[in-house]
Amino acid sequence: MKNFTFILFAALSIASCNPNNGCYAPPASSLFINAKRNDTLWSAIPGNSTLRNDTITIKAAGIDRTLFRDTLGIRIKYIGTGVYTLTKSQVSYHSVAVNSAAINNYTLDTLYANSLTITAFDQMSATIKGSFNIKFIDLNASPGKPGDISFLGGQYYIALHK
Repeated sequence: MKNFTFILFAALSIASCNPNNGCYAPPASSLFINAKRNDTLWSAIPGNSTLRNDTITIKAAGIDRTLFRDTLGIRIKYIGTGVYTLTKSQVSYHSVAVNSAAINNYTLDTLYANSLTITAFDQMSATIKGSFNIKFIDLNASPGKPGDISFLGGQYYIALHK
C-alpha cells in the first residue's frame, strides 16, 4: 500500500508539473542518435555536441562497445533548418577493436549524397532534431576489418553545449 501511495503521489506531482510555474519538466523524449549501420541498428551516446558561434559540432560514440568502439563526428556551419550536403572536411568516423590498438579510419564516400537534415532547433532548450545519411569508404580494407560503413536512416535529438 505504501508503494502504491508513493507511486500515485509521484505520478500526480509529475503530471502537475508546468515549466511556467517554475517546475522543471523533462523533455518529451530523451536525447538520442541512431541509424542503420550496414543494415544493423546502431545507437550512440550523444557526446559533447556544441554550438559555438555559427558552428554545430555533433559527436556520437557507439553504445555497443563489446567488439569495437566507434565515433562519428559531424561539423556544419548553421544557417537554419534544412538539408546540409556534407563534405569530407565536415564528417569523420573511426573505429577500433576492443583488444587492439589499431584504429580503422574512413573517408567520406563522395559518390554518395551524404546529408544532415535539421528539422528543429530549439534555442531555449539548446536542442536540435533531425536526420542523416552518410557513407564511408575504408581505403585500407583487409580481411578481419569491417570494410565500408554506411549510416542510413539516421535520426537524432541532441542537446548542444556552448
